[in-house]
Amino acid sequence: NFVSAQESSSSPTATVTAQSTASPETEIMTTAVQTPILSEQRKVERVKRANEVKERAKAMVTELKEAQKTKRLDMQEKISALKDTRKKTQAQKLTTQIAHVNDVLSKRQLTFISSLENILDSIEDRTDKTEYAGGNVSTVRAQLVVTRAALEAVKEKVLTQQEKEYVVDITTEDALGQAYRVTVHQLRDDHRALRTELKSVAQKVRATYTLLKEVSQPLGVSASPSAGL
Repeated sequence: NFVSAQESSSSPTATVTAQSTASPETEIMTTAVQTPILSEQRKVERVKRANEVKERAKAMVTELKEAQKTKRLDMQEKISALKDTRKKTQAQKLTTQIAHVNDVLSKRQLTFISSLENILDSIEDRTDKTEYAGGNVSTVRAQLVVTRAALEAVKEKVLTQQEKEYVVDITTEDALGQAYRVTVHQLRDDHRALRTELKSVAQKVRATYTLLKEVSQPLGVSASPSAGL
């Protein structure tokens, strides 16, 4: 085998000022009502953002495929024109294998991204609860914006990568092996770069959690979305 599969959003707040004349019981009831409402708003925002990321990735994929259309047809013609039947079969097999490995690696990265999204969503929910408990979460929210943007950016890249078609630059029949080796190296480099970005985003998620923990713990609010961090 040439390749082995390896691996600020604005937030509605319910701040109670020191001058509030509402009774503690009324404030608690208000918070209890507002929290599920805010939770539903968060769900809508997240679905909207996820759809926007998919649409941007889809546009990038369409543009990429259109740009590679001529090269892709040229590669297919050159493979069909190979006189050596064994080399032709091998070329077709390797082309399929490269596409398969790219898909496998991309799916693994998307699974990891999904886990980071879940953790970040949980951090955001607990940030809301910490704010309701009286905590100053402005620093956490600022970090959430940065982290969310970085996570969405890398998700776009992975979704685009998953649909990427690797076009082998076949010049001569004798240079066929070298042409495929170059393409495999390109595949590895692409995924290595994505893994580096994912590690950076995971560190941002961890930093966001740490900030929340510093604010929430003194108030008795759990910051517990630490699984995987």
